[in-house]
Amino acid sequence: MRAPPIRVTEFLQLLQRCRPPGAWPKSIAVANSGGPDSMCLLYLLAQTIKQYGHASGLPTSIYSVHVDHCLQPANEEMKKKVSDLASVLDVQDVQRRIPWGRPPYPPRPLLNTPFEELARDARSRLILKVLQVQHIKCVAYGHHADDQVETVLMRLMRGSGQLGASGMRRLRRWGMGSTDTSDIRYAGVAGMKRWIIRPFLEISKDRILATCEANGIDYVMDPSNFQPDATLRNYIRRTLATRETPVREEAASTMGSPSPVILPTSQLDAGQIRTTFPDFSQVEHAIHKLQIMTGTNDLKEAVRRTNEAQCRLDMLADQFMRLPRGRAEPSTYVFDPSLPRTVVDPALRQAIVRKILLYVSPMPWGSPAAEAHGSQASLERIVRTLWDTTTPVHERKKFSAGAKVLWTPVMKKSHRVYALRPGPITPGVSESSHEEKPVWIAHRAPPSSFEANQIVTHLNIGAIPVTCVVLWDNRFCITVKLDQLAKEFELRSSDSISISADTRWLLPFVRLNTGSNSIVIGEWSNLSGPGYIWKTKHQGVTCNYARKFSGAR
Repeated sequence: MRAPPIRVTEFLQLLQRCRPPGAWPKSIAVANSGGPDSMCLLYLLAQTIKQYGHASGLPTSIYSVHVDHCLQPANEEMKKKVSDLASVLDVQDVQRRIPWGRPPYPPRPLLNTPFEELARDARSRLILKVLQVQHIKCVAYGHHADDQVETVLMRLMRGSGQLGASGMRRLRRWGMGSTDTSDIRYAGVAGMKRWIIRPFLEISKDRILATCEANGIDYVMDPSNFQPDATLRNYIRRTLATRETPVREEAASTMGSPSPVILPTSQLDAGQIRTTFPDFSQVEHAIHKLQIMTGTNDLKEAVRRTNEAQCRLDMLADQFMRLPRGRAEPSTYVFDPSLPRTVVDPALRQAIVRKILLYVSPMPWGSPAAEAHGSQASLERIVRTLWDTTTPVHERKKFSAGAKVLWTPVMKKSHRVYALRPGPITPGVSESSHEEKPVWIAHRAPPSSFEANQIVTHLNIGAIPVTCVVLWDNRFCITVKLDQLAKEFELRSSDSISISADTRWLLPFVRLNTGSNSIVIGEWSNLSGPGYIWKTKHQGVTCNYARKFSGAR
């Protein structure tokens, strides 16, 4: 039975499930490779906005963004087909060529060497640049259900658990990328202001091809997709194609029984694949693990279930993070053990912990390191300690379990927190007291001697733009406007601005260095009332916390 094309009304529903928080931005981009997935996505997006855009609050303008890797003979054909479709659909066509060898881009990869990961990073860097220049807040990718299965199997083969088995999200922030600003993967503040959507994650490849055929969409197939020895993903793709066994439902589920799926026979048999990749059994083991985890042999349905389950956990964890918790100092999170005692699901507890780590950690937002690399040992230790109701309050000790986050037991009174006093808690004062209660505060761990030098930032006034935005310690966004400072100070190109860590919470402290003088032009102060506030007498310096609770993966 042939797969049915995707209807516009169906795509509208898929698209609305990907809407960024609040509302759709004015403009949206499609990362368009020229292949069937992205060309179909561009077509359906254009048709949906044309038919339902005004009534549904969708973006009003579309950009087709194509990146030429200059690595394949089919590049010119791809560029032409992308331009032709953009012209037919009356959307803006933006094409860029990767400037290999020009920093931060590395030299062009050599022929016959693996280049998929490097090309993807370079492509992402250029796409983000286009989003910045065109003031676009959202970009759509054509990843589909087959890609999702391959991604999950790759993660399971690398040792991931339930979180890795949930695959890609239909909506996520771009993220900060790398810590190093000279790294091709660096995104910084710009990455925190932009969203990635994937409307096709529950749509199979054959339906995308059927849609292209039904609507006369011309595309180019990437020949490397059919070379199992080119990448691990291609190898998994070809391995799946050898499994010509009808899928049976062997476990009862409240989700219902999905229709059987029969995968096509490959021209490359399993023996040939074993010769190309010696870890053929690892793919089978990952498939078996996924089937056991979800109770279904249908791999697409299995991944859909794990994805939906994780999305529900993330939603519940977001609700917990929004509970009133009193005032917290900048870049910290106050965890009150009396609030989440009704949270008994271990998976939900871990989801809450991951969000706290993501919010507080100085590691790049959205990176595995910002969530302790998803280490079960680390997450279980944090959960076990935070939800511990047996250890006396005065015996609690500060600890760290990854992501460069330190968990410190403190006493909270009104809007202030204090160190735990030696000895038992004051008689008559219970944990539920509104006057004083024991809590945990998650905050950035003190830097090592090596790292301490890294978080001190020096800006040479003669080398920075008039408006300079700095992502400091991957936590604070500091904006310096030289034209405003020039109204108060006689600035010279040899002058500099330094940003260092201050207070026990390692908050940014900004100085203007002019010759032999050092003037404080911005700091976090708690002299004017409960808690720290940003204090500056100069309009040219602003500071905001850059990290968010949600939107990862």
